[in-house]
Amino acid sequence: LVLTGCGKQQHLPVCQLRVAPLEGTLHTHFLFSVVDCSDAGNPVYAIKFRWDMESDGIWDTEFSYDREIGWVFTSPGAYTVRMQAIDPSGQSVTLNCKIRVEERNEVPMPWLKFSMYKTSVATEVVLDGSETWDEEDPVENMLFRWDLESDGVWDTGYRNSPVLLHRFAISGNYTVTMQVMDTDSATGIINRDITVINSTNIYDHLFDSRNSRDYATVKIGDRWWMAENLDYGEPVTLDASPGNNEVTEMFVYRNFPDNRTRYGGLYLWGEAMNYDYREQSPGVCPAGWHIPDDSEWKELERSLGILPEVLDDVSPNRGDPAGTMLKIDGSSGFEAGLFGFIPIVRDFAGFGVNAGFWSSSGDSTGVLVRTIKINSGGIQRSRQPNNFAFAVRCVK
Repeated sequence: LVLTGCGKQQHLPVCQLRVAPLEGTLHTHFLFSVVDCSDAGNPVYAIKFRWDMESDGIWDTEFSYDREIGWVFTSPGAYTVRMQAIDPSGQSVTLNCKIRVEERNEVPMPWLKFSMYKTSVATEVVLDGSETWDEEDPVENMLFRWDLESDGVWDTGYRNSPVLLHRFAISGNYTVTMQVMDTDSATGIINRDITVINSTNIYDHLFDSRNSRDYATVKIGDRWWMAENLDYGEPVTLDASPGNNEVTEMFVYRNFPDNRTRYGGLYLWGEAMNYDYREQSPGVCPAGWHIPDDSEWKELERSLGILPEVLDDVSPNRGDPAGTMLKIDGSSGFEAGLFGFIPIVRDFAGFGVNAGFWSSSGDSTGVLVRTIKINSGGIQRSRQPNNFAFAVRCVK
């Protein structure tokens, strides 16, 4: 709302009055602002203002130089708020604006995320509703309860904390329901799905603060591995030439933005390593994580049952069925999707057929890569050109 006051006398102040919002409740913080003032006879900074907020003809503030005032009304109704501006010569102008205050209570807007959306019966999951929003109440004043077993029965009573730690005892697909109630007893409900597998795998999650990306992680052997492909950097087209320019660049399948979340990025080796060619380099991994070297891949493979005497083989069927264990829905929890790679002749190759993952063990002549294929249960270990583009799985 913009109202303009213009007097007939030459030296009257001229101002605009703005208010946001025009309608609200007894909990709404209304903000009134005086803008675009001018005065032909006096400097603008010399103009003072006072306010009648409650339509009662009584000024609720003294004259001051403050051009903004916030107000919370204590009774519902329609109000005509008055602002009077006065200059040093005593010339004044009064502006009015109308607002409406209602007694209604806004329903809370629940928000819920899980630390992981696929987990095992061995893993504790964080159910987090801390970003739930309500117009009238902060989250610490609201109450939360949970139905964890998709049976319509509340498994907890109302509690102050928006965060719940839970370990599912039985595998299956669950719809978790969270209900939030504000101080005026208005409620909101949200549902989220989670898959629980009958596995001894231990899962966790990784939050990458660089781009606010959450990743599932899984413990294999003594190390934590990302259970999703890395998705960090600026997507570029196939004709681009990524280089050491302080900007991480990656290829995204078919150049479609939504595919970066589903499939992650494909990186040239230099980009993946962030041009730091040491083994176990942090590369482009989140803080505390690094690009696995060949020995760490072998450690993972030994955990999956590959015998020491075949670890250096180059056969596509090396270590069968360890490759099957790495694939999506495999028993390891690694969740390797067959999302392809990019060869020297730039194209998206092998989607749905194979997947390759960089190691940090390499040089200008080639890099050791792990490949899994649709028609093989093994994990191929081979040396590939560093100007191919493969996926990245970070390890800790």
